[in-house]
Amino acid sequence: MENKNWHIENWHLLGWIETIIKSLAILIGIYAFFLGIKQPEILNIESLPYIQLVIFLILSIGLLVAIINRYQKRDIISMIFILFNNWGHWGLLYAMIKGVNIKFLYSFVLLMLAGDIVKIVFLKKHNYSEGDIAPKYFNYLTYIYVGGYLLIIFLGLPTLL
Repeated sequence: MENKNWHIENWHLLGWIETIIKSLAILIGIYAFFLGIKQPEILNIESLPYIQLVIFLILSIGLLVAIINRYQKRDIISMIFILFNNWGHWGLLYAMIKGVNIKFLYSFVLLMLAGDIVKIVFLKKHNYSEGDIAPKYFNYLTYIYVGGYLLIIFLGLPTLL
């Protein structure tokens, strides 16, 4: 039976490692957001990495939906984390549009990718599920994020090299 009261879930060591790695990425996103606020105007449209930003936008929209899931789950840590995760993603997206250095995007994405790799190990090791949702769906969703982050990195290789 699921706990309907607010509580703190046992996330095991791998869950905490994922959280720490992704928290570093989130800090980068929030820092970039504040840098973006200082930018005087929006960047020249032609210089934006459109494909990467669209992929990042889609991943960010998915995190908005995750707020509903975390609210229903009623885990305090998950709820706080998803709110900051959204701020990190949306803040970074804002920063990119405002012309903050693109390397913030790649640093953020590399850390989120590392966190999601740890998450995949966590999901498989603990056969994680929620309610009637089969574990394979949590794996599939994480694979989508891994694929999106990898695609952003792949498309940015010319910038990174």
